[in-house]
Amino acid sequence: MTGREEKVGRYRGDAHRVRPTASWAALGVLVLGVVVVGVGVLVMSWPVAAAGAAVGVAGAALAAWSGLLWNVHGATGASRTTREDGTVEVAGTHAHLEDAAAQRHAAEVSRRAKHLEHQGPPRRPGLARAGAALVLATGTWLALSQWTLYAETPEGREGTWRAMGAAIVVLLAALRLLAPGRSLPAVAAAVVVGLLLVPSGLLLAETARAAASETISGILTVLGALLTLDRTTPAPTRPRDAATRP
Repeated sequence: MTGREEKVGRYRGDAHRVRPTASWAALGVLVLGVVVVGVGVLVMSWPVAAAGAAVGVAGAALAAWSGLLWNVHGATGASRTTREDGTVEVAGTHAHLEDAAAQRHAAEVSRRAKHLEHQGPPRRPGLARAGAALVLATGTWLALSQWTLYAETPEGREGTWRAMGAAIVVLLAALRLLAPGRSLPAVAAAVVVGLLLVPSGLLLAETARAAASETISGILTVLGALLTLDRTTPAPTRPRDAATRP
């Protein structure tokens, strides 16, 4: 039963009548209807399936009358009241608490909402994850570049070892930077390797492609490592206007 404005326990608002015994019976009839429909489909007997559907419709009608959908709480509670005839009154979705504790809670929620509103927009996300991803991508490129950019000569093999050594340090630093929390040693290791890669590419690389790879990788490694130092910071708070000041 809906549309009635009355007090149910500590709540006041719309109320629903629940008949516990009848609601359990309605649930059983609904389950029986589903089972009969399933059997009818399995044996390809449409009369049996139709009979199961009829049982299901009867169960749905009984569920609506008994308040099955509202029989979801325990036997007692602040939102339920047991009547003398065994039925139960359950507070609806539009009911509200009506006591001093509820009023204090509502006032506290309102106060916190106003406080959050005065704080302004949410905090700005930092660039630490992007920086760690950049370091990881650069280390991956350094590890792969040794098979494509360096010639099979003594000088090329030296470039291969430089790229692989730098890739190992950069990848280890990237894995640490991707983990929660700030790691200054990992940042320092990535910055040092990046700073060494720049002169290495300019002075030691034997081909233009290898020189460009080492130089750009060094710059990106330093940039990504420095970006990991940028953590989430709060946005500036908005000043309170005169109308909301206590």
